[in-house]
Amino acid sequence: MFSAEAFGYDAATDSWVCPAGARLERELTPTGTRGRPIKNRYQADPLTCAACPLRMQCLKPGQDWRVLMVHRGRAAGAMRSKLRQPAARRHYARRKVIIEPIFGQLKEDRSFTAWVGARES
Repeated sequence: MFSAEAFGYDAATDSWVCPAGARLERELTPTGTRGRPIKNRYQADPLTCAACPLRMQCLKPGQDWRVLMVHRGRAAGAMRSKLRQPAARRHYARRKVIIEPIFGQLKEDRSFTAWVGARES
């Protein structure tokens, strides 16, 4: 079966392109649905997959179309490329000085950083 690395991402249309050239569109969470929204799940059109010459290499037995779950999302890749730029790196370096100590102090005050066994002795 093709892995997620065999698919290409098209940022302009927010879709993935399979090795045969078919598009996998992002699945949207229906309005009014409760629970966690669908993220990073892309689905191909069943009619496109039915006529695909690479069907046997792409689908598991019994599947009618491909659903691609992208675990390493675009956000992590976007942040990684953002931090390669010198201006963004300077901006996030300031965060270490301004914001991060406050988070550390809050965690310390609420005993999130203390080891439980150390308090008993």
